Amino acid sequence: MRGQSLLAALLLAVTGLGGSCEGPSSEEIILRRVARDLSKSPEQLTSKDLASVGKLDLSHTGVSDLGCLLRMPNLQQLELFETPVSDISPLARLERLEVLGLAATKVSDLTPLRGLRQLRVLDISFTPVSDLSPLSELTGLTGLALVRTRVCDLSPLSNMNNLTGLDLLDTPVSDLTPLSGLTALESLHLSGTHVSDLAPLRSIPQLRLLYLERTPVRDLSPLQNVPTLEEIWLTHSQAASLNPTKVLPQLRKVHVDDIRP
Repeated sequence: MRGQSLLAALLLAVTGLGGSCEGPSSEEIILRRVARDLSKSPEQLTSKDLASVGKLDLSHTGVSDLGCLLRMPNLQQLELFETPVSDISPLARLERLEVLGLAATKVSDLTPLRGLRQLRVLDISFTPVSDLSPLSELTGLTGLALVRTRVCDLSPLSNMNNLTGLDLLDTPVSDLTPLSGLTALESLHLSGTHVSDLAPLRSIPQLRLLYLERTPVRDLSPLQNVPTLEEIWLTHSQAASLNPTKVLPQLRKVHVDDIRP
């Protein structure tokens, strides 16, 4: 009998009939985090408390449903790093968002962000995103990180005249033509991309930091027309000569390995 009881207990544990093993819901996780930040218990939170939330960090949590955020209309900064979120449709109504971190989430569709005109910084690194067209009208963006995404077409970024930092590390990008009009760009990370032609960078007057590690770039001569460059990373690139960089008046350092002079 004792053996049968033990077997029954094991079966109950495996099938879940002996009780729920589910963790807290997304709403519970969010409200607990808000309560912690306000030094309250979740039960003490009021509608006024939720409406006052301007910054929320949900990184490394199990949040997948963002519906609860609609009770926080004044949210300006939201971090969702390494959460199982895939559907960001509730964010479409958070019109005051300025900083949004979606890195290492399951988000692939950026359509809900289309109308967030106050957005200034967006990180969608390590996501399955491939289409940037929903961002085309977000011309107020100043920082955009696309590390290891599937993005290859940069044309939706062509009118982002306020963009100062763009990180394309390890993306399949090859054509920089859409960036030629981004006159405010100061930092451009192209390491691990398929970029070989730097000609579009000639018309970027404020570029200071340029990362070209592990790229097929051979000709650096277009950089002669970018006198603001201060630092260039060329480690493991295919650049044939550093001579074009020697005329750059503000260049402080070139990171190289075995490139010939």
